[in-house]
Amino acid sequence: MAMKRLGILSEAISDIDSKVDHFIQSVRRITKGRSTSLPEKLSVLRRLRSEIYEELNQIQHEYMILMAIGWLIENKVCDPRTIWDMHPRQTSALDEPDLRGTFEGKIVVSAEVTTSENPEGIIDTRIRRALKGLHHLSKAGKKYYFVRTVRMAKRARTKARKNNWRVKVVELSLPEPPSM
Repeated sequence: MAMKRLGILSEAISDIDSKVDHFIQSVRRITKGRSTSLPEKLSVLRRLRSEIYEELNQIQHEYMILMAIGWLIENKVCDPRTIWDMHPRQTSALDEPDLRGTFEGKIVVSAEVTTSENPEGIIDTRIRRALKGLHHLSKAGKKYYFVRTVRMAKRARTKARKNNWRVKVVELSLPEPPSM
């Protein structure tokens, strides 16, 4: 699937806010009522997984891409007039990153984004694949790998250093839920 051109950042954030509201309504709908028996409770879990699991991942990924754009602009890596293309709802293609910034017709930044929290199992393999993919992108501008946790950042930095991949790893924490 081709990359999607980002319009106005504030509108994209508002769109995600609406998606989160819809997502929470879906969770409430699925969990409405009282499940008393184990089979009923497991049925609720099955419905949650089948109906909302993918959306849970995609919303966070899309939001993290927008946070990465904000970080790149705030840290003066990119001009605020940079044009952004992204893969907000899926894993990027082999020859395209999750996020690409173009300024005055030249690619100035390419980035991969992950919301995974622990670099274990298949996630560890995905870190390597993302870093290697960025490393091999020609004419990709500055290369970044945005992660969510200290553990992911540490693991990604180790992999990049050991393989001599010139990819800067940046930890961006998603907002934590308010305390109740």
